[in-house]
Amino acid sequence: METVVINLHESESKGAQLPDDILKLLNEPGTEEQCKWVEVSHSSNLRTSHNYILKNVAELRRAFY
Repeated sequence: METVVINLHESESKGAQLPDDILKLLNEPGTEEQCKWVEVSHSSNLRTSHNYILKNVAELRRAFY
C-alpha cells in the first residue's frame, strides 16, 4: 500500500474547492482510485506513520488534532 500526503491550506472563503486540473493530478493513473477528503483526528484508527504525519501537519498549521 502506498500513501501520498498533500497538505493543501486554503482560506475560509475559498474552502476546499480545487480546480478540475488539480484533481486530475491527484488521481492514480490507470486505476479506479480517486482522491477524497477524509476527516481525521487523533482518535482515528490510523497507522502509526500516518498519525505521525498528520500530527506534524497540525502542529505546522497550528491546528487541533
